[in-house]
Amino acid sequence: MNAHRVNALALVFGREIRERRNMLVAAAFASLFPPATALFLASGSNARDTREWTAWFLTAAFALITSIALGAITLDADSPSGRLAFFLARPIPSRALFFGKMLAVVALAIGTGALVAAPTWLLDGLPSEPELWLLTFLVTPLVALVVQALSVAWRSRSPWLLVDALVTAILFVVCGLSVSMLQKAELLPLAGR
Repeated sequence: MNAHRVNALALVFGREIRERRNMLVAAAFASLFPPATALFLASGSNARDTREWTAWFLTAAFALITSIALGAITLDADSPSGRLAFFLARPIPSRALFFGKMLAVVALAIGTGALVAAPTWLLDGLPSEPELWLLTFLVTPLVALVVQALSVAWRSRSPWLLVDALVTAILFVVCGLSVSMLQKAELLPLAGR
């Protein structure tokens, strides 16, 4: 990757972060709720649990809502306003445009989640169930990409969209039935645990 593409990616990334910086302010405000909740509703060892679970819930909510909301509008919001055509007319490669915008979505989603959790982690140390937190932060980019793909497909208004949805539904049913049959035949021992 040459320097021009890296600069273009950084330019798009920075612009997206600046444009949506209010989400970070909202996350900073929400980060005050877990300590306040524990202060008013719990005492002793329950306070730590209350803070941790409240922080996890708010972290998951911020991370997932941000990835869903921004994943849905990242490219689509620029199309009607003509901003996407403006970007593509400039010497910004389309890959740098896409990856810059998607990296900003992922950074904002994970950043808002981490910002919400930070005060609780500073008060209590690392969480008692780090796997749950890790899963939340690992699922966030995947959710953003899936929502982005669905959003682009939906805006295409293609008649094939209905066929895609039908085939996807059929595949989910077939997979569910397959797993069920494997469990009944005890060929899939880990699925029931």
